[in-house]
Amino acid sequence: MMNRLFPVVRTALQVSRRSHLSKAPVQISWFSSTSSAWAKKVKATKKGGRSRNEELAAEPTPEVAEVDFTVLEAEFKQVIELYKTKVTEVKLGKSNPKIFDHLKVDIHKKELPFTQVAQTNAQGGRNLIITVFDPSDAKNVVSAILAADMNINPQQDPNNSQLLKVQLPPPSADSKVESIKALKREFDYLKTANANKSSLTDIRGRAIKPFKNSKMSDIEKKIIQDIEKIYKKYVDLLADTFKAAEKSLLK
Repeated sequence: MMNRLFPVVRTALQVSRRSHLSKAPVQISWFSSTSSAWAKKVKATKKGGRSRNEELAAEPTPEVAEVDFTVLEAEFKQVIELYKTKVTEVKLGKSNPKIFDHLKVDIHKKELPFTQVAQTNAQGGRNLIITVFDPSDAKNVVSAILAADMNINPQQDPNNSQLLKVQLPPPSADSKVESIKALKREFDYLKTANANKSSLTDIRGRAIKPFKNSKMSDIEKKIIQDIEKIYKKYVDLLADTFKAAEKSLLK
C-alpha cells in the first residue's frame, strides 16, 4: 500500500494600520494520506520472490500540493477590508477627527504629540470640536494647526476656554481630484505591489508557488485554475470598490 504526501499551504495574517498587513511567511506542513487506489491487496510475483507491494513501495513517492481555500479567501477578503478602511478615511477628508493627531504642539519649549495635549471630536456636518486638556495650552494648539498649513483656523469658544471650534470648508474640485488620486494609488498598491505582502498579487503568488518547477498532475492544474478564479473575483471586487468611491466623491 502506498502513501501520498500532501503539503497544505497556510498563512497567518496580522493587521496593522497605517497602512498594511504584517504577515508571517507561508509555512508548509505535511501529512500522510493513504490512497484508496492502493487499498486492494496485490499478489506476490513468482519471479525473484519480490512482491508487487515491495516494488511499489520502492518507487518514488509522488508529491501533490493542496491549498486551503478557506485561508486563501480570508486573506483576499482582508485586502478588500483594508481598502474599504482607506476609502472611509479619504471620504472623511478634513472632517476626520484624527486629522490633527500627527501634529506636534510646542508646550513650554518642548514638542508634545497633539494627542497628549488635546482630542478632537466630530460635531456633525463639517464641524469639529477640539478639547484642550489644559486651557492654558489652547493658544499653542491653535498655533500648531495654523503652522501645519491646513487652511483651517480654530476659534476658541468664548464660553469655554478648553474648547476650540473648527468649521471646515466644503471640498473643492481640486481636493476631490486629489482624493481620487489617493484612492487609485492605494488600489494599485493593494492589487499588485510586489513589495506589499498583503497585495492580491502577492497572495496569489504564494498560493501557487508550491506548484512551480514540477510536472503538475491534473488535480494540481485544477487547483491552480481555482486559485486564479478566486484571485480574479477579488481583483474585480477591489476595482468595483474603487469605482463606487470615485463616483461618490465626484457627486
